[in-house]
Amino acid sequence: MVQNLSSISISIEIECCSHISELNQEVWNQLVGNLFYARTSYLEIIEELNQEQMQFFYLLIKNNGNYCAAIYFQKLPFLVKNGLNNLKERNKKQCNWVSPFLGFAKNVKLPLLKSGNIFFTEDRGVYFANNIPSEMKMLILNQVSDYIYTQCKEGHSISIMWSNLSSQDGQHLQAMNGFQSLYTEPNMILDLHPSWKCFDDYLSDFSSKYRIRAKKVLSQSKNLVIQQLNIDEIIEAESLLMDLYTNVANNASFNLAYLSKGYFVRMKQLYEDDFVVKVYWLDNKMIGFTSSLYMDNQHYVHFIGLDYDANLHVPVYHRMLFEYVRDSIDWGHKRIYLGRTATEIKTTIGAIAIEMNNYLKISNVWYLTWLPSMLDSFGSKPYIERRPFKTAR
Repeated sequence: MVQNLSSISISIEIECCSHISELNQEVWNQLVGNLFYARTSYLEIIEELNQEQMQFFYLLIKNNGNYCAAIYFQKLPFLVKNGLNNLKERNKKQCNWVSPFLGFAKNVKLPLLKSGNIFFTEDRGVYFANNIPSEMKMLILNQVSDYIYTQCKEGHSISIMWSNLSSQDGQHLQAMNGFQSLYTEPNMILDLHPSWKCFDDYLSDFSSKYRIRAKKVLSQSKNLVIQQLNIDEIIEAESLLMDLYTNVANNASFNLAYLSKGYFVRMKQLYEDDFVVKVYWLDNKMIGFTSSLYMDNQHYVHFIGLDYDANLHVPVYHRMLFEYVRDSIDWGHKRIYLGRTATEIKTTIGAIAIEMNNYLKISNVWYLTWLPSMLDSFGSKPYIERRPFKTAR
């Protein structure tokens, strides 16, 4: 239910800059706290490596002279054709209307302001100080929406997307500022049970059917050689890593941006042992890799690379999923964040879906004529939720 905010008013000051070097980093890092993916040390890597494909806007919000929020956006071109192709692929029967638009939309780019970091699922880009009332949060989001639109439209239409907001905040944006909900693929997570002291304990909690399937995957992938890379080995393998990553990125039905060369090296330099890159070898050929961040007893699955031809013959990706679990149990993690995509296969290892609440506003009148149909069709590809455990967890 949307709260009535007509009797509430605040006056905020907004400090906006386009580069980390111009930002009051001490204040920013105090507001985002221990969330490593929102701290300036990580955002600086994103900014330095991606200036050619996006712009950055960092906002510090003051109320009554006190800093109360840190918010940031990435501005990048949204290829309309990619969005339409995504709809057509996900719901072919209901999206016959898409085809006539594909030719027209071939080269159409719609400027998009997205809150948070496109390269990190958990980052929504909105961080409030402690003890900020929910009513004030809503008003801040409303005023920032108006401000960032005015600052960035530059005489052209522009879209704004708030990522992964609470339902309450999103409903407010819909009611007060013309935003519409945008359904995307859910974030998949797996909570690790305290009784799992080793990987076999985890498998023993599977039902007979799924335990047999898991052992089949492990048997079929037994010839894979898994190697954890140090910084020098990442530097040496960087070209191969990027080629395998690009395979996955190009295979995605929807992609807003691509990693730049140098990312994995910079991440290893910054996070050292907490950033783990593992490569998968078959017959002396690198056919895949995983990257992960180990932070505060949490396992954040990051980017992967895969040789799809090899995956047709050996269940490389499925083995990667099991290795995430094995590593997390060994490290004593409490939760694995598996990210979006490949929803159904992730449920086969016990992951559950967490819906992502995103809200979009498009200023272009022509796009608004078909936006409702687009949003109704958008979202996660239909999947069957698998339940591998003998008892619900």
